[in-house]
Amino acid sequence: MKAQKRVLTGIYAGLILLLLLLSLHRCDGGCSRSDRGVEEYEDVDNVNEDSVDSTVENEVEVPDTLPGESGNLRVALLWDHPGDMDLHVVQPNGRCVDFARMRDRQTGGRKDIDNVFGGRGSAENIYWEKPGNGEYEIFLNYYPHPERSSSDSEGTCLVIVEWKDDRGHEQEKKFKVQMTHAGQWSAITKMKYTDGKVIFEKGSRRCPEKEECDGRRKADQPI
Repeated sequence: MKAQKRVLTGIYAGLILLLLLLSLHRCDGGCSRSDRGVEEYEDVDNVNEDSVDSTVENEVEVPDTLPGESGNLRVALLWDHPGDMDLHVVQPNGRCVDFARMRDRQTGGRKDIDNVFGGRGSAENIYWEKPGNGEYEIFLNYYPHPERSSSDSEGTCLVIVEWKDDRGHEQEKKFKVQMTHAGQWSAITKMKYTDGKVIFEKGSRRCPEKEECDGRRKADQPI
């Protein structure tokens, strides 16, 4: 009888130890990103959330200070390979800020850097001094240049969202996307901005509507 009790006691102790070990390895939202890994957006195949993996080929070089104005909200694009990468942001009023509409007087949104050739150190930048509350949607387009198609190439792009929170502290979030061919659209993310608080959502598969960012409007069209 005593022998059976010792065996049962050993089994119970082993089960308790196993449960303790499992609880130490669980991740209930408090684990570090290295424990969780990088989240994959299921509905946008080529967009990864946060940080640049230094082992990835064609890594994007991030300068100490991002080019262009920052304001209280900005969306910056960085890439190091040839090709015209165009940054588009649909604002809460439904209007887009991009290469064809570089300033929206209603929202104060402005694109102050536009790069058409690409190459090492390329950047584009859109910012708002006083961003309006509501939903912003970020898109990236590999603009096709038939006369330069032979010089264009695929590569990694980095989209960086920076904002000042309700306490005036600077915050940022990064998205990495692989652009592979001219004409490609990628929905990077949706974000809801409310008085310095930002909530990010998954991007959609859709391209922007023509009345938003079709890239075919004349650059001098007023908004």
